[in-house]
Amino acid sequence: MGSLIRLVRAPTAQRLAAGASVALLLAALLNANVFAASNKPYSVSSPSPATVSVGQNQGIAFTVTDQAKTQQLGSLEIQLSTAGFSYQADSAGSWGSASPTGATVTSLSSTMLLFQNLNIQPGQSATVTIADVVAPGCVPLQWTFTAQQANQWNSTNTANYLTLNGSQPVSGSAETCALAFSTQPMDAGVNQQITGTALVPTATAVTVQVFNTAVTPARPIAVQTSVTLSVASAALDYGYSSATLSSAGPVSTNASGAATLPGLSLDAPGRYTLAATASAPSIASAVSGPFRIWGNASACTTGGCDLSFGTSSGETFSVSSNSTSGGLGGSLNIIQDFTCAAQPYGGVPALPGTSPAVTTAEGSNATTNKTIEIFIPDSILQAAVSTNSATTNQVDALLETHYMVCMSAPHEFAVAWTPYASGQAVTDPAMTTAMNDGSTWYRGLLPDCQDVSGTAPCVQSRVHGSGGLTITVITSADDPMLS
Repeated sequence: MGSLIRLVRAPTAQRLAAGASVALLLAALLNANVFAASNKPYSVSSPSPATVSVGQNQGIAFTVTDQAKTQQLGSLEIQLSTAGFSYQADSAGSWGSASPTGATVTSLSSTMLLFQNLNIQPGQSATVTIADVVAPGCVPLQWTFTAQQANQWNSTNTANYLTLNGSQPVSGSAETCALAFSTQPMDAGVNQQITGTALVPTATAVTVQVFNTAVTPARPIAVQTSVTLSVASAALDYGYSSATLSSAGPVSTNASGAATLPGLSLDAPGRYTLAATASAPSIASAVSGPFRIWGNASACTTGGCDLSFGTSSGETFSVSSNSTSGGLGGSLNIIQDFTCAAQPYGGVPALPGTSPAVTTAEGSNATTNKTIEIFIPDSILQAAVSTNSATTNQVDALLETHYMVCMSAPHEFAVAWTPYASGQAVTDPAMTTAMNDGSTWYRGLLPDCQDVSGTAPCVQSRVHGSGGLTITVITSADDPMLS
């Protein structure tokens, strides 16, 4: 009679116990591997010297200590983990060395060195020295160390690796870097090249330089990066809601750490500042000085403005002053934008006939800045725009923005644009001769007060209100004739 085999299912509790035993066995095996890896620790000191400078950095040393109980540290890979850094052999062709052991050092790539035959025994240390590292400047360097116990590197044997005890070392940057506009953007016309000279598109292009601010004074530094410009602030003229900055980069710095941006332009009139940003986040950004974009501008002639205009028949400007001693010493002339000849451009209406000049005199006893208000009635303004298709609101905004003040005075003063005389008014020979009192007179277009931090003389405001346009000028207390 054949045997009868019966399959009997074990109770649930027994099956759970068996499964738990298997799980415990697997956990024990995993823990043994983790223990084995953690039981082979090594450490790496901070680099010496602690920082890297732009260019070549020779002799960067680390102390490597084998902290394992029984395993030696035989080989080591050292990687440069920050972009822009590279290894370089010294003049003898050596990539590095180790002491007291006689290691061999091989370059695996521009960012990876392999030290073999280190023979660092448990509890012992060796000094590992990098022959030369080339640094881009202004950037800390992250190192990555990987160690094996065998003297000959074997990347396929995972049990051969040691475990770093602590964090990977970092070399700080010896420089603290920031961008600055070495050639500031100046006024230009719409879609005209913005350069370092107002309204001269062929002048020196806007330039941004990397500076090392860790020294006093800050010095230019030859750092390789790329620079991009953007609009930092914009107060657009009436009727414009956006502006596009063209040819703004990114542009790579040259061997001196400077980025030149030719062809830079804006397509909407208004007041602007620009921001310069480097591709390296460790280099601080910069903001330019303020400048204007005009509708259809051209550079002033050397004289800067013309005070020889007469008053057209039946057209008068009125001038009032906050001084009890009388009117305004010297001469003021209202001109359109800064063509220096009261001619229209860029859709801005011209004053009819010739542009009136206003000349009054006062004593020399003023001690504070004086506010001069020049009022142009709507009868003149309406005549000015009668042949222009601009709407009333557009005319208001254009008048407030574009009508400038030409001044002649017996003292030097800042002017609105600087294609001549380095930003200062030029001498006025005709007025100097006419006064015949030994004084020297100067002539130029007054800047807006907000462009010169309120330094008088300057144009404080232009407001087209009830009955006409009021232009407010602040004169200087230092000037006995104009104060």
